[in-house]
Amino acid sequence: CVNNDVASIAVALSAGSASVTTEAGGTVTLDVALTAEPSTTVSLSVSVSDLTEAKVRPGSAIVTFTPSDYADAQQIVIEGVPDDMVDGNIEFEVSFEVASGTYEHSGVSATASYTLSNSDIDVASLIVVADGSASVSEDGTSTGYLFQLSSKPYAAVTVVAQVSDSGELTASASGRSGSAVTISFSDSNWDTQKEISFTGVDDDVADGPQAVQVSFTLQSEDADYDGLVVTPVRITNNDNDVASIDVVAPFSVGVVSENQAGVTFTLALTSEPFSDVVINASSSDNTVGVVNGTGIFVFTTDNWSEAQTVTVAAVTTASADRIVDFAVNFDVASDDLGYDGFVIDAIDFEKIDVTTVGIVRNVYKTTTYEDPSFPTADVSVSVLSQPHEDVIVYVSSSNTAEGTVSPTALTFTASNWQTVQTATVSGVDDNVDDGNIDYNVTLTAVSADTDYDGFELAPVTFTNINDDRAGVVSSQTGSLILYESIALNDLDYGDDEQPALCVVLQSEPLADVLASVQNSEPTQAVVGASSLLFTPLNWDVQQCVTVDPLDDFVADGNARLTVGITFSSDDPNYDNVESQSVEQAYQVVDNDYSGISLSTTGVAIVEGESESVSVALESEPTATVTISLSPQDSQAAVSTAALTFTAANWNVPQIFNISAVHDFIDDGDVSSTVQVASSSADSEYTSHSLNITVETLDIDVAGLRTVAPSSGLTDVSEEGDSESFGIKLLSKPLSSVTLVLSTTDDTECALADDSIDIAPDEWDSPATVTVIGLDDLIFDQDQPCGIVIDSISSSDPLYDSLPVESDELIQFTNIDDDVAGIVCAPLAHTTSEADLSSSTSVVTLTSQPLQPVSISYSSSDPTEGIATGTIVLDETNWFIGQPVTITPVDDDLADGPQSYTVDFEAAVSAGFDYSGMVPDFEISVTNLDNNTAGILIKVDGESQARRLEESANFSFAAAACSEANATSVPLAVRLTSRPYGDVTFRILAPEDEADAERASRVMPAVAANTSIEITPSTWDSWQEIDLSCQSDNMATGDFEFSITFDIESSDPDYEYADLEPEGITISFEDSDTAGVIVALGVDGTDDRLETNSTGRSDVMSLVLTSRPFDDIVISLQSKAPAQGELSADALTFTSSNWNEPQTVTITGLDGGDDNAQLYDISLAVEPADSRSDFAYDRLTLDAVAVLNTYPTVIQLSEFEYANFAAFATSQTGLWVWIAIGIALLILIILIVVIVVNRHRHKKEIEKERKAAVAARESMLAGADDIDAEISWNGDDGIEMSNVDSLRTYEKEYDGIIKKLQREATRLKATNERLAQQAGVESLALNGADQSQDVMQLFSTIRELKASNSDLEARATNSSDSARLLHAPKTKKKKQAVFGQSQI
Repeated sequence: CVNNDVASIAVALSAGSASVTTEAGGTVTLDVALTAEPSTTVSLSVSVSDLTEAKVRPGSAIVTFTPSDYADAQQIVIEGVPDDMVDGNIEFEVSFEVASGTYEHSGVSATASYTLSNSDIDVASLIVVADGSASVSEDGTSTGYLFQLSSKPYAAVTVVAQVSDSGELTASASGRSGSAVTISFSDSNWDTQKEISFTGVDDDVADGPQAVQVSFTLQSEDADYDGLVVTPVRITNNDNDVASIDVVAPFSVGVVSENQAGVTFTLALTSEPFSDVVINASSSDNTVGVVNGTGIFVFTTDNWSEAQTVTVAAVTTASADRIVDFAVNFDVASDDLGYDGFVIDAIDFEKIDVTTVGIVRNVYKTTTYEDPSFPTADVSVSVLSQPHEDVIVYVSSSNTAEGTVSPTALTFTASNWQTVQTATVSGVDDNVDDGNIDYNVTLTAVSADTDYDGFELAPVTFTNINDDRAGVVSSQTGSLILYESIALNDLDYGDDEQPALCVVLQSEPLADVLASVQNSEPTQAVVGASSLLFTPLNWDVQQCVTVDPLDDFVADGNARLTVGITFSSDDPNYDNVESQSVEQAYQVVDNDYSGISLSTTGVAIVEGESESVSVALESEPTATVTISLSPQDSQAAVSTAALTFTAANWNVPQIFNISAVHDFIDDGDVSSTVQVASSSADSEYTSHSLNITVETLDIDVAGLRTVAPSSGLTDVSEEGDSESFGIKLLSKPLSSVTLVLSTTDDTECALADDSIDIAPDEWDSPATVTVIGLDDLIFDQDQPCGIVIDSISSSDPLYDSLPVESDELIQFTNIDDDVAGIVCAPLAHTTSEADLSSSTSVVTLTSQPLQPVSISYSSSDPTEGIATGTIVLDETNWFIGQPVTITPVDDDLADGPQSYTVDFEAAVSAGFDYSGMVPDFEISVTNLDNNTAGILIKVDGESQARRLEESANFSFAAAACSEANATSVPLAVRLTSRPYGDVTFRILAPEDEADAERASRVMPAVAANTSIEITPSTWDSWQEIDLSCQSDNMATGDFEFSITFDIESSDPDYEYADLEPEGITISFEDSDTAGVIVALGVDGTDDRLETNSTGRSDVMSLVLTSRPFDDIVISLQSKAPAQGELSADALTFTSSNWNEPQTVTITGLDGGDDNAQLYDISLAVEPADSRSDFAYDRLTLDAVAVLNTYPTVIQLSEFEYANFAAFATSQTGLWVWIAIGIALLILIILIVVIVVNRHRHKKEIEKERKAAVAARESMLAGADDIDAEISWNGDDGIEMSNVDSLRTYEKEYDGIIKKLQREATRLKATNERLAQQAGVESLALNGADQSQDVMQLFSTIRELKASNSDLEARATNSSDSARLLHAPKTKKKKQAVFGQSQI
């Protein structure tokens, strides 16, 4: 016969095993078996090619096969090894070699290898192990962040932490601090936590919480870490400064007096202001009190932290005003809105008049006495000033039990106020030893004169001298010898002579006095009371305590005792005073003797039974008495070893039992004694002793008996089951007893031991006999088997002579164990579509069949698993069994784990034992699905897809979308498994309405709810949606919005009813800005507008730079309405015409000036009550400059004037007069026009002023929403707020400076002209009109306006005010033309 088997090693993945190891310790299980039977035992060694990636789990390194199990697969476990480095998935080989034994093919030992891959789990990232608080404070609090790398780097990694604002936050790490710090990691400490702490920087400015961004930059030669993007950290530095004003006053109400220089308090700011803070302190009534100095206190950025002192003084008056209230009020002004208008609570003051009012009392002695024979004391009272009404001084004592006053009222009037009045103070006597007692005499004034009403003097303390002494007096009555016998006591003394101890107090106590009675021997005598009570009412009544002897039944001899009385009280004079204790000694005569009393002195008792005996004492003991009960041999026993008698039960009989001891030995009747003896600390009971005789009657005989099995069953079986019974002796032998046993049928059962020995100490414990069933492999049903005794032997003659019975001790039944049946194992399998490994179950019979048995089987679901065939079992393999192989089937459906069964048909056999037998089992199989219903998504070209349904909280990084570049965000989607029906994937707009509107405006795909259809044939192909951005021409600023997804499908696995992903965040970068383009002139290139007084006009056009959300109204206002007229005072831009220029025409007017006038037209975006377009609401527009020119006026000299006059009078007199008349008419018309225009101008100014005041109030009410405002309010000049905020915007600030400088220059020129006309000097400015400081220019304009108003008032009062104000040069020319004719 030729052997065709090849010696090789078969290696395959085990069923259910993963196909790769992981660095997280994931394992792969391999099945290893030999393909041919070896001649000897063979051991295979298992090793891996790369120990840095994997290892053989302990216990798997050596596998051993024998010729009998060579084909049985053994499992080897390969475990992944972590390396902490980003190195990708690494392949390695698992090798198998023959380590011992012979397993060769063609003389070469068999080998095998299997390729596996270790899955890398490491990623390069910076881990924030524990982050601190997101905020610090200017108080110096810090927060810390701990960092470490997620994997071991190939080169050193440096992390640079950069703080965006070093004025608010300082970083610290590795012992260094600053705006930028570094920490470093190497391949040896990459997983060591390193801390970077951040500390708030303190400043003195109340600037609120400031958010600071900390960015991180990674530098390394390791490409995975170099330049790694780390999300910045935002830390808020909480401000500890508050814009407040501290008022430090050492009083709640200030008191000033006419005779004082004044009181002071201080003012100080709590934080550095942005601008000067001016505090005006003023009195509410300057006739009562004043603030010294100007009352103005200025705090600057230099001296803000220095407290300034305010002094308040009283105003001296001639009248006696008593106390007058007034207050100091405060007004705070500043361009720093945090301080401007800050409310400081008024400080209340009281002014004290210097007029003296008061009451004087004199006391020369402050001692009174309980003894009325001693003198009294006096209190003298007088007033310091004449009262307006009667003054009654009430005099009273605080303790009338110690002292009284007479009279209790003294009256002072306007006529007797200078007279001294006296009240007498007298001591009060009592019976109490209370010592010398202090009490007060008080004086209180009552009057309709408010100066004196309620006036109260300090009380005067008096001492009342005591004349009482505390003490106790005691006495004794009756005999001092007492007898326990009541008859003797009655014989020796009668009721009047009963012994008693009596006491009484010497003085009245301040509180109850308790007299406690002590008895030194309460067992010998009893006192009539345990205490006596003396009160302030019965203190002088004697009280007694009787003493009676007790008959104690104790043989204790004569006794002595002491009765004592001690005193206690809340009155210290009677509280435990040693000298007040009382004691008396007594003697008690005894009448008792000692002894033991028994109920019997002899008993006869059967073994195991008992008799009762009672015991008592003859007298009461003074200590516990123990009665010892002692049997004199082992034949008798007592129920207790001792009895205890006390003073409470000495005469109560106690019972104990005497028992005849059952010794279980056949030894006959026996006599013994029990001794009864006393012991005690009482000397009367230390040695009493008595004996009791005991006769024991024997009841034991020799013999034996069987004890049935504890289970109650007498069955054994052919399977080797056993059962035990016991053999027990009837009495205790004198020596060991040996029993020899045997069975009645040694083919059915056997004894574990055929001989047993029973020792004397084990006679009453059953000796165990174990019977074992024997298997004969014959189906012979159940068979009987009995146990008999062959012999008994012992050195005890009573047991050695016992006869042997021929009868069975006990009979057992041997149960047959053969039965026909079909079994299968295992009955459950789990297979996987991932690896398609087969599983096997084995079918066997429970008994050898008579004929071969055939069994067919099949799978209930061939789409999930294949198992079909027939197995045959016969006499050679019925106990080994035949395999049933189950092979899983893979599909692309996400149908989850599917369960099915392998079913078996009825057995076919020629033997009656198995023919037609239906297996009562089926094999349950679960085929695990390797497909999941899911959606993969990639955003903006990501290299790695993500599962949309993996987490309800996942989110992608924000995708940038630029309006300027019209960029797009590519989105790619595919399914993870084949669906049963079509799947619709739809883009949804954000849930928030505002976000939805913005997203739909800039991203058409969102507006259209773009969707894609995925079919069962395209499920594994990527499909893209282009999320392109478009411009909306609106200055919205950069914003973010999120888009989510909706999924619909006829496949229920794709409904995702519970999925709520956060979606994709789109970051939209806006390129539009809110602004207004102003073009001057017809071609839009002029620097300013130019008109003239004859009606020449110029134009300007305005257009917006972006589409507004709401209508934008731009108002236009001329600063010199008399110089030019606007064709429109407002322009409206809407979302439809925002990019269409609108034109305004400015027409020049004759304002009555000879020189060209330069003025401004202000442009402003009118605020709206409700509008979302804040970009335009906060927009500040520069004013437009307009130059209005006048025609040139020819000036004539004096000579030219004279020639012209001569010519007019000599040649053309008539024409001259006509000309004069015309001139007069023109002049009159001109004056009327000037007066009318001035009146109209004043009305317009008043109207503008009111409008400006209303605008300013509205502006201040909404100051929180306005960065800066400047209002030109006609004659009211300039109103400003938030000037310091404007300084952050250099262009706007420079524009305001220029406007203020032009206004100041114009007012300065007017001031010089008016001053020249009024004949006074103009206001000296010293260049202040060209200052670069807003507040100084503002102050300059206010001063110029005030000066101009004063000069105008002077001019108005003169007769030629109109000409002086409006045409001074014209007047001079007219005087020259008309010579002496003046108008």
